[in-house]
Amino acid sequence: MNEVAVYKCSSWDEFIARVRTGRFIGPRLFRGHRDPTWKLSSRWERLLEPHKEGNPNSNIKETFAAGNHEQFREEFLERFKRHAWEVGFDLGPGAPGTDNRNEWWAVARHHGLITPLLDWSYSPYVAAYFAFTDVINEYGSRTAPGFIRQDVLDPEKFVQIWELSFIEKDLAVSGEFELITPRPTRALRQIMQRGCFTRLTHDVHIDIESYLRAKSKLNYLSRYDIPLQALPAAVTDMRLMGLSHVMLFQDLDGAAKEANAAPYIDMLAAQVPK
Repeated sequence: MNEVAVYKCSSWDEFIARVRTGRFIGPRLFRGHRDPTWKLSSRWERLLEPHKEGNPNSNIKETFAAGNHEQFREEFLERFKRHAWEVGFDLGPGAPGTDNRNEWWAVARHHGLITPLLDWSYSPYVAAYFAFTDVINEYGSRTAPGFIRQDVLDPEKFVQIWELSFIEKDLAVSGEFELITPRPTRALRQIMQRGCFTRLTHDVHIDIESYLRAKSKLNYLSRYDIPLQALPAAVTDMRLMGLSHVMLFQDLDGAAKEANAAPYIDMLAAQVPK
């Protein structure tokens, strides 16, 4: 059937039990969303959304105000490369006979550039870590250390973990929908996060769910809804696994993120029933 497999988990333990078994044999990609309204869209695709003018079937080539949207997209990367060189960063020419543009896109994505790449992890735990710590950053850290607002654990709210079973022969379309796994030597964040990317290049469909629906391949997508009440157990388990911002980022950004989040994570972990 052409629909997303949705698993409404009642607890962290149920999520772990469900995610252990995949429905397909092949690569399983995971992505965590703090906000259930978020689409499976790259930052570039989210920028294009207003140009759809409220019509999901409109063609970006016809509605993009600046004309050539592809040139507009590529200019983001060219500016990033120029400024990266200014601060002494250069990936070099890449392997002989190859184009390392995807490596540049990957590095740029991990540093916040608007790119056409959507980042995933091969680890459901890393995806869940980002979803839950985003919740902590959004709600918990608006208050002084020592206090967690009760709406952080609102039983009516949940995070989502998406799973994409990327079966190459069934899903990959060259120049349209691709799995990208560049491994630039200086992309430590991608390595530590077990990261990979999908790239959707389509003039009508600008999120993966709508694209796969149009292709009658939604069954390759799964979604796990995990209640926020599972947050204490989740962060406790992930701490025991060694997951932290420091481990996942391996730089001063990670150190700062960990320093900000740590007291709230500790307080939430203390709420796990003994």
